Amino acid sequence: MRILEITVAIPCENRCEYCPQDKLDEAYMGISVLTFDLFKKAIKNVPLDVAIHFSGMCEPYQNPDVIKMMKYVDKLDYKIALFTTINEFPQDVRFYLERFQPVNFVKNPISRAGNLFETKRKDGDLKCSASNYDNNVMMPNGDVYLCCMDYSLKHKLGNLLITHFDKLDRKPPFELCRYCESSQQING
Repeated sequence: MRILEITVAIPCENRCEYCPQDKLDEAYMGISVLTFDLFKKAIKNVPLDVAIHFSGMCEPYQNPDVIKMMKYVDKLDYKIALFTTINEFPQDVRFYLERFQPVNFVKNPISRAGNLFETKRKDGDLKCSASNYDNNVMMPNGDVYLCCMDYSLKHKLGNLLITHFDKLDRKPPFELCRYCESSQQING
């Protein structure tokens, strides 16, 4: 399934220990809050077979328009998911919900592709076990990055305000994947 994760605001106020927000703060230079009008403009460039996940690199409820955004894409018939740390949820929206605890303790944190802590580099040909490089993240300014592990924003694929989702520049190999827990070496 193709997925577009929406980062509705930066920085994230939760500052969870397992989320490398310092890397994102350092790398991101765009607007800090996604407006409803920019969201609608970007969504015009996203096909209906792409699921819209309100998650990305921030707690979705930091944006006061997130419920309005969810209702908008629900009416357009997109598949929707919400990944949140809070207990309040929108009414009249069909979505898959995953709730996380806003705690600073995770038993087995992942490195977030080397963004949270150093990890060994993988060599050779790789494939992503999580996606076909079409599980991407949109920032508040419309810029789209490879995935939710790209907190250093090294792999910009394009901008949905001006480029269709299917035309984003997804040409592996990506250096980020060499450090990611989801990448696997292809046996040749």
